[in-house]
Amino acid sequence: MQTHSGDYGSSGRYAALLSEKPCERPIYNEILWEAEGCVVAPTLGSIIPNWLLVIPRRPVLNFVRWQAASNISPSAVIEHIVKGLGIDPARMIWFEHGPAAPGTMIGCGADHAHLHLIVDPPFTFQEFGEAAETAANLDWRSERSNFVYASIGSRTSYLVAGSQGNAVFATNVETVGSQFFRRVVAKLAGRPSEWNYKTHPFLENIEATVMQLAGR
Repeated sequence: MQTHSGDYGSSGRYAALLSEKPCERPIYNEILWEAEGCVVAPTLGSIIPNWLLVIPRRPVLNFVRWQAASNISPSAVIEHIVKGLGIDPARMIWFEHGPAAPGTMIGCGADHAHLHLIVDPPFTFQEFGEAAETAANLDWRSERSNFVYASIGSRTSYLVAGSQGNAVFATNVETVGSQFFRRVVAKLAGRPSEWNYKTHPFLENIEATVMQLAGR
């Protein structure tokens, strides 16, 4: 496959998930459905149930670059998934860690674009945003979800989160380290030390996600 500036091959963390060859897959690599050229799967390290990942089949570093390459808005993908789930958009929070280059801590060890979606989290989007602002002294800004990715430069690292048409974002975020939003979720869920997917896989929550959301 020909790659593009800032992109890379398919040998990263999601290679097995995105492979079209038949193979035995762990439960967190089970594709639940597809939307707009992206696969939807549960995520390793589901601190709470009903936590999904949206991963483009196209090899690209983040969703700002994916939008530029595909001419599809990430918000359109989210709307497609919400409609497929048959839920009120207010029940979902989404977020992304957007690295500016491969191999940085912001990429959370994946170096392949991936959006996190949480259905029915035990906190509101306002609480989530306030906790994020408290956790990192960044220049957080508000924007409508439809326009937020156009507001982020293609060569900067970023954090972005949204719900029900609203979004917050910050750029030049290398200082926050790895898995920033996972740490925010862990704190809000009352499990502040269990944010790292590498040490806390939460397989029981992945199983609950598959049972609750697969086939909807």
